[in-house]
Formats: sequence, C-alpha cells, structure tokens
Amino acid sequence: MTHQPPPGEPPGGNHPGPPPPGGPSSDGPPDGSGQPQQPSPRPWGRILGLGCVVAVVLALFVAGCVVVLISIGEDTIEPGIEYTPEGPLPTGATTGAIGDPVVSGHLRMTVTGVQTRVLSVGTDPLRKDAEGQYIIVNVTVKNLGDTPTRFEGPGQVLIGSDGERYANDPQAEIYLGNQEKFFQRIQPDDSVSGRLVYDIPKDVKPEQLEMKDLLSPDPPVMVDLTR
Repeated sequence: MTHQPPPGEPPGGNHPGPPPPGGPSSDGPPDGSGQPQQPSPRPWGRILGLGCVVAVVLALFVAGCVVVLISIGEDTIEPGIEYTPEGPLPTGATTGAIGDPVVSGHLRMTVTGVQTRVLSVGTDPLRKDAEGQYIIVNVTVKNLGDTPTRFEGPGQVLIGSDGERYANDPQAEIYLGNQEKFFQRIQPDDSVSGRLVYDIPKDVKPEQLEMKDLLSPDPPVMVDLTR
C-alpha cells in the first residue's frame, strides 16, 4: 500500500529543517565579490599635489614682495642720508639776496620776490586770515642731483627784525592755491616755483630767510630779504 503524503508535503518524507545559525551557508564567496576586499589606498598623490600648488603660490607671493620692495627702495629718499651724484655739484653762495641763487645739498634755491603786510590768503569761502601779517616769499627751486628729491617747507625759516624764528604756515600755503607741484618730488635737473607763507606780528619786518635741503646733511644758507 502506497502512502500518499499530505497535500503540500514533499515526497519522500524529507522535511525542510530550520536554517543553520548565522544565516544561509554558501560554498563560494559572497555574491558580488570574487576576491577579498582590498583596503582603500591612502590619498598621498592628492596630498603631494596640493602641497606643490601651495609651494608655487608662496613662491609667487615672495617674488612679488621682493619686486615691490626693490621698486620702493629705488624710489625712496631717506632724510639724513647723503646721496653722492656722479659728478661734483655746482658750487653756490652760502649767503645771498633776493634774486641770487644759493645752494644747499642738491637744491639750488632763488628767492624771486617778497610780499609783506598781507592780511589774508585765498578767497571766500576758502580764505584764511593772518593772526598778524602774512609774509609771502616767492621761490624757485632746481634739483642739481641725480636722484629725485623734495623741497620741504619746514626747512625754510624766516628770521624777523625781532630776532625770532618763524616757521612756514602750510595751511595758508594751501589756501593760496596752485601749489601742488611745489612740494612734490623734483626730478633731476627739473625746477619748480611756489610760495612760502609766514604769519608774523604786524610790527615785525622780515629780514632773512634760512633755507636748507632737509634731505641733505649740508648746512643751511641765508638769504637777505632787505635788499
């Protein structure tokens, strides 16, 4: 007599058992991998490439700084340092009068005129009144050296009949106008003209102008303003 298995049961009486612990087993490697997994390579190439880029940027930055410093050094004149030209400087008088050229350092300076008893400079609304009187000194300056230089207003001192020394008034000089080139750099063999302004008491007369190249150790020169 042939025993018929119940419906839904496989023949032969073999019943499927529970799966082994740890999940289904397999004789081959896991699906999707024919070889053992290799560790990810370290990004040394990327690090080296980034380092090279940084080194190039730093090198360009340093080179640019050197160029800037060199260009500044070639165009800068330090006060108190004597700059020796290729040839001897023309000699000039250490004293003079109105219209006489005098030399200090690399500058040849000529007082071409003097105005006294000026009560104000400029025009409204840009006007500046004197506390006493303004003395306006017209000056022409030539650079005798081989390097650019400046004519500095603070180096030019007015000596009054009272024996006092008077500094120039930079604000009043600005109010006069047309002074832009006077205190800028003067190229070799170039000349500039401008006006110095002094505010002195009304009862004092201008007697002398002490003039000096402030960028040179040379002594000042004196200009007699009374003749």
